[in-house]
Amino acid sequence: MPIGKVGSDWYIVGGADRSDAVALAAWCYAQRAVYNWSAKPDQDRNEARRCAAVGMRTGGDDPDTFTAIAAARALVADRNGAEALLDWALRLHPRSAAAHLRSGWLANYLDRPTRAARHFRTAMRLAPLDASAFNSLTGLGVTHFIGGDHAQAIRRMEQGLALNPKATWIYRNLMPAYAAAGDRRKAEAGVSALMADYPRLTVAAACDAMVFSPAVTCRIAAGLRAAGLPRT
Repeated sequence: MPIGKVGSDWYIVGGADRSDAVALAAWCYAQRAVYNWSAKPDQDRNEARRCAAVGMRTGGDDPDTFTAIAAARALVADRNGAEALLDWALRLHPRSAAAHLRSGWLANYLDRPTRAARHFRTAMRLAPLDASAFNSLTGLGVTHFIGGDHAQAIRRMEQGLALNPKATWIYRNLMPAYAAAGDRRKAEAGVSALMADYPRLTVAAACDAMVFSPAVTCRIAAGLRAAGLPRT
């Protein structure tokens, strides 16, 4: 009987159930790091990589498992591994809204805004009432930010935030768009909203958590500083 490990917890499961569980664990660990939820982000990234590797060894041809592992790999900056898995997930299930959503974010990380926009719009078309729609709208806003259209970036990210007001992490991307558009009042309000949930957040910590290209990360850092987020 196969034995696996997630963090400090050992478990005995088998087949697809094991793969699904470890894939989701990898994604959870990766999200802890990328959303500034973790006191030890490097440790969580390492756990995400380990769980992703176990998931690949035990998995079959399940597109949902591939998508979860790809999401984890993207969030720990394994872009090539994530891209290969998402491409395969979409071959197996071309109408998977989740795989299109994750492909959109990966394209953002790779500075491919046209491709990202196509995936986000496809995800919303396939599942317009899905709870993840806010994430597609946010990703589409980031796509516009990368492309330099700050008005559309603000519009889409505000729509995403309206659908899920608890996702205050969106302000990490929205504040730089406000700053770039010259809307200092909204940028400063965004700092207040973000700091209410992340009282110790700094520009350095926010940018360390993200996995965008160096050029996009520099633009985000400049916008966060301009909005008034503490530097370190």
